[in-house]
Amino acid sequence: MRVPDQVLKTAVFLGIETAAGIEYGGTGYIISAEYGPGYTFTCKESDGVTIDTCYPFMFIATAAHVAEKLEGFDFYIRANKRDGSLAEIKKELPTQWWYHPTEREFVDAALTLLPVSEVLALDIVPVPVPMFVGEETIKSRDLGIGDEVFIAGLFKNAKGALKNIPILRIGNVAMMPQEKISSPTVERPNQKLYASLVESRSIGGLSGSPVFVRETVRVQAGFRAKPGFCLNTANDPTPEASGLEKIELAGVGRFHFFGSMIGHWQVPLAFGSVQPEAVNMGIAPMVPAQKILEIFAQPSLLDSMNRISEEMEKERQKRDGMAILDSEFAQSGDKRVPFTKQDFENALKKVTRKSSDKK
Repeated sequence: MRVPDQVLKTAVFLGIETAAGIEYGGTGYIISAEYGPGYTFTCKESDGVTIDTCYPFMFIATAAHVAEKLEGFDFYIRANKRDGSLAEIKKELPTQWWYHPTEREFVDAALTLLPVSEVLALDIVPVPVPMFVGEETIKSRDLGIGDEVFIAGLFKNAKGALKNIPILRIGNVAMMPQEKISSPTVERPNQKLYASLVESRSIGGLSGSPVFVRETVRVQAGFRAKPGFCLNTANDPTPEASGLEKIELAGVGRFHFFGSMIGHWQVPLAFGSVQPEAVNMGIAPMVPAQKILEIFAQPSLLDSMNRISEEMEKERQKRDGMAILDSEFAQSGDKRVPFTKQDFENALKKVTRKSSDKK
């Protein structure tokens, strides 16, 4: 099934500088969230939220085990510019990563803030929070085992020379356990994680990749006799007759943000003569979108968003005041100057400094 082009534009590559150059070893994606006075972020879909003033926030999201390797280093974000050329954006220290507030060891996901102006300069498609799958969407859209999923991310052997080229893997939902499952690694042999499982041949570099699920749409096409029934429609011609069953046709519907990739289970070394990196079991664990939403809901992150909003609103008022003094026509036309990357980083530094002082 053809996958929409914008899915490929959700993925960015993450890397650090080494002696041999910038090494990209993980995937991330941009989440767009809104926050303003009176806004309460909940762990449910945020459709229908209405507030007076809304400030968009952009976050880079990836796997927690990828973020942990980036912590303490300047890191790079690889994406495409709007003119089609390649962008390698250096994210300098200090960088604050947010992990799950109460179950960090069980939720392999992390977020960090990114200036909105930086995102707007790139040819990427942010994933809006209302697109996240929660319990309500799973029930209302009947999402579950067998539904198609697609994953956009980094293929380390062919990431693109002149521009960023994500790879796309397609599979299906294999398990939605609603509990922690065993997910051992070399570093953490007893690790358990909250994860759904998807049937898809994963590869190194896809850790942190966004996963989308496409809902199955069923259309009633008529009725037919149940096996072993001989119908006398002259006596009982209604579709509700006990000997009839519905005929349904299944197709594909809209897609939703389902979660982010953790990794894959490799084939054991003793399995045949193949190299271990050449093949894996075809089952990949994925952080459910609901658990990523819970990272947003923690008080420390909400407090930071609130204080950044206040700092930027103060700056906006200063600029608006200057514009009014500058011209008599300012009141009838919008003379607001867009916030720059530096404006955002200045506000973020103030917030980070205040947080450190409290400690």
